[in-house]
Amino acid sequence: MKFCALLACKNRDVKNKKTSGIKHHVFPSEDAIRGQWISFVNKFNRTLDWTTKANKGAYLSEDHFEKDLYSQSGCLVHHAVPTKDPNLLQKRPLR
Repeated sequence: MKFCALLACKNRDVKNKKTSGIKHHVFPSEDAIRGQWISFVNKFNRTLDWTTKANKGAYLSEDHFEKDLYSQSGCLVHHAVPTKDPNLLQKRPLR
């Protein structure tokens, strides 16, 4: 089951991700970028030891990334790092 790794994310508990229209991104395999994603999660979850190994279904929802981090085809660019505070996001209506 996919879920947004950020506890405060308004899209964390979306029941049907296919019909919601919300993209969830898998953590990157490149260590440097993956580390930045994990630091982002730890910052907002107020943890120091969160890892993707212990949370295999963890993803980050598209709302944590700036719009300019997406290619024209709608894919997240290779070097993308999340920056948007989950506490400031509003729950989006289902499409």
